Amino acid sequence: LLSPLSFGVFMLTLLVSLPSCKEEPVQGCTNQFSDNYNMAAEEDDGSCILFREKFIGQYNVSESCPSGTYSFSFNIVESSTSDDAIIINNFGDFGEAVNGTVNNSSVTIPNQNITSRGLALALDGSGSIAGNILTISYSYNFNGTGETCTMNCTKQ
Repeated sequence: LLSPLSFGVFMLTLLVSLPSCKEEPVQGCTNQFSDNYNMAAEEDDGSCILFREKFIGQYNVSESCPSGTYSFSFNIVESSTSDDAIIINNFGDFGEAVNGTVNNSSVTIPNQNITSRGLALALDGSGSIAGNILTISYSYNFNGTGETCTMNCTKQ
């Protein structure tokens, strides 16, 4: 038989050495703008791969418009405004940057105004990426005149 003091020390040692029944939070990617977003994750584990990562890079572009066919290059970089935002530099060979947002493999270029070669342009468009091929259809307008073009872009 154990004395009450020995029994108390035994029980305290037993309780301290038993594993906790507390469940650990589910680890995973908690960023909804990621390819590997895990809705069940309660704690971010740093593994997120943002949708926009597949868009970032340098592209060679073949553009088809009613006014002609053009070749040029542009690059896409991440924007600091949000995790789904990108910046396309030299969009449409206008020498200017435009803003876009990505959702999975799609890109949206919201209506925006730029100035290119002294002309004020309004433009918008959308596209998608598959592997290293990005296709964007966009419209631009200046002084009541404009056109719709399609860019076939190959990531370098």
